Amino acid sequence: MQDQLTAEATPVLELLKFQPRAHIKCDSENSGSLEDVETGPFNIPHQGRLDTGWKNETCCFALAHANVETTVSSTSLYAKIRIDLKYGGCCGRNVEKAYGGYGEVEPSVTGVLTLPRPDAGTWNIDMTLDLDHSTEFGRVTGRFDVSLTGKSGDPSNVHSFSTPFTSGSIPLHKTNVKPDVYDLSWDFPHLLRGCLGSRSGTRSESSTKSILTIVCRLS
Repeated sequence: MQDQLTAEATPVLELLKFQPRAHIKCDSENSGSLEDVETGPFNIPHQGRLDTGWKNETCCFALAHANVETTVSSTSLYAKIRIDLKYGGCCGRNVEKAYGGYGEVEPSVTGVLTLPRPDAGTWNIDMTLDLDHSTEFGRVTGRFDVSLTGKSGDPSNVHSFSTPFTSGSIPLHKTNVKPDVYDLSWDFPHLLRGCLGSRSGTRSESSTKSILTIVCRLS
């Protein structure tokens, strides 16, 4: 860690990994059943792949896309991590046996944020979580949790916030943040949507857009 905190170093967000923790399942009247998962971890960017079914019978999907933009200088870092989710399923024909499908996701993002320059003082960090979801969002369990935890073990180098599943902008502002190497963790709630045993072809779909912006400036 000492080598990463030299005066010449620039701040960096690296080793970003995305775990979709996606799961789909379909039961059809004539074609059988299918089930699949996409867990990870994957490097970012990542494009989800779980989207399948049988035409005119049923479907299931859990698509999780992750992207990142970063800009750095010797005294600042800007990063925007965006996660787009689409999940749900289509009903089958038989009401009594509840044919149909569903999709579920419970993503997480991890990474390592290095704030160097111990010779120059401390850092200011602004983190903003921008959340937007469709009106129909299915079953939600849990919250969004974001944390930065310093590898030095200093208890004052832990910065975190939590929010329920919602739409809007949730900010966190921290001053006098010490130079350190920080583990980034961003956990999502568990999201599930599907359609079972209703009119054939009925499609239940939910979508969410979640953006975590991290801005670090040498103070």
